[in-house]
Amino acid sequence: MSCGRESNIRSSIINLGVIAQLRGEHPEAIKRFRQALALQSGHGPSRLLLGSSLLALHRNSEAVLELERAVSLMPKQQQAHCNWRKPTRPQ
Repeated sequence: MSCGRESNIRSSIINLGVIAQLRGEHPEAIKRFRQALALQSGHGPSRLLLGSSLLALHRNSEAVLELERAVSLMPKQQQAHCNWRKPTRPQ
């Protein structure tokens, strides 16, 4: 598969995950973001979105791992840093 086509497929999968996330269907979103990561494991936005859905399901330990990966892949992306702090905030 060519790089351009693979990128388009990954983007489509991510979009399906975002739609699921917006609908509150986080298990479906997680599935889609993991599919996207299977195509490119170093894709920071997919890790960030995956971490957000994991947080929504209170799967904090998994979320922290994904959000830490997102921060390491996108150190200048402020949103990655903001989401990474959520699990440790006092309630």
